[in-house]
Amino acid sequence: MGMAIIGKISVFVAEVLGVGSAIPTLFDKVSRNEIYGFRTRLALSCDEVWYPANRSVAKGLIVWGMVNLAAGFVTLTYQPLSTVDAYFLILPLLSVLIVVVVSMIWV
Repeated sequence: MGMAIIGKISVFVAEVLGVGSAIPTLFDKVSRNEIYGFRTRLALSCDEVWYPANRSVAKGLIVWGMVNLAAGFVTLTYQPLSTVDAYFLILPLLSVLIVVVVSMIWV
């Protein structure tokens, strides 16, 4: 198995874990804490901010995660790692950055 395939599979695993970790916050299953969730000073201050902020972030992470997974499936057909693949490896990082910035503005 080539390094390009291993890299693509690791991106898939990271995306699945990211989407999976967002699901509990989408359904308000994570109470305020210092480890898990969208932690800002304002969000940690009260439940009235914590739960809506985390639902918002979870929705964004799930949507972008699904987009990234779909894009990753497309790139699995390319060998070796091409410019297109490199963009799809960067896409997850950019999507998380977008979700965080939009959520910071929203909160």
